[in-house]
Amino acid sequence: MSSISSVIEEIQPAAEFSAQQRPRSNKLLAAFDEAIRDGDLEMAAASLRLAEISIMFSQPGSMAMQGEMDELVAGYAYLWMLRHPDARAA
Repeated sequence: MSSISSVIEEIQPAAEFSAQQRPRSNKLLAAFDEAIRDGDLEMAAASLRLAEISIMFSQPGSMAMQGEMDELVAGYAYLWMLRHPDARAA
């Protein structure tokens, strides 16, 4: 959980985001993976929300942004499946 705290501490006000800081969303997606492994779905959801905000400040239309958006959507889908285990049987 210490890595999640360190990632959150790195978040700066929106005005300070730039293209050079793009790896931040990757760190947040990694924090999502760690939270899932720890079974902490609330922290996983918070990490996804922060990653989404970070991605919104990236350069629109870039290939990196598209790849991160794909990972974000997959993360939300996986989180939904974990929260609704009965839906898989249907």
